[in-house]
Amino acid sequence: MNAEVVANIIGERVLETLEEQEAQLDEQIKRLEEADDDELERIRERRLQQMRQQAMKAQEMRAQGHGEYSTITDTKEFFETIKKSERAIVHFFTPSNEFCQLVDGHLQRLAPHHIETKFARINAEKAEFLVEKLGVWMIPCIALIKNQKVVKMVQGLDDLGGTDRFTTAFLAYYIGLHEVIKYEGPEPESSLDDCGGAYMRNNGPTGQQEQSRQQSSIRQTVYYDSDLSEEDD
Repeated sequence: MNAEVVANIIGERVLETLEEQEAQLDEQIKRLEEADDDELERIRERRLQQMRQQAMKAQEMRAQGHGEYSTITDTKEFFETIKKSERAIVHFFTPSNEFCQLVDGHLQRLAPHHIETKFARINAEKAEFLVEKLGVWMIPCIALIKNQKVVKMVQGLDDLGGTDRFTTAFLAYYIGLHEVIKYEGPEPESSLDDCGGAYMRNNGPTGQQEQSRQQSSIRQTVYYDSDLSEEDD
């Protein structure tokens, strides 16, 4: 099957989907136009009830620390955190690693926008059991957790474009691919794409980070992992 035939088939299916969606929308509009005052009031009440439920859910999540970027102090708190939250993102960091500071900034920006997910960090040097159990071998490391199961370990920066210049929007998109946050923005063209300023425009590296970016990826990899290997010994 040549490329032209494939393109035609895809085009036809896309058109069919759009026509189906348009028909569904027309049907909804027709029902609203034909609805009497009592039915419109019932629709309004259902919508208000949905909004109340969403507000209550958001309040419950905020009470559990959602909407902020917190620090987990030990292994016990780690397991308590992931038990309380359906979705969680935990950044394994070391204090001296400047790339961890970069990841901290991105996650801190994301947390208020995605209260459906718990955002936290834990010092890898003080969590040797978790480091070994989860297979953390490169720092920074971001654990994406859903229903108490790790669905992805983002080790280093390779999955994020292999650069410290990746944007907050790209990180959100990447996490959204694993369904650990509900990402509703556009698909970034690259790891440098800020998607029109989503979350914030100032996603670029600091002067110190820009200098380190010019080092080779091999040097960066060693830098990520050096502290952990010494601690494990």
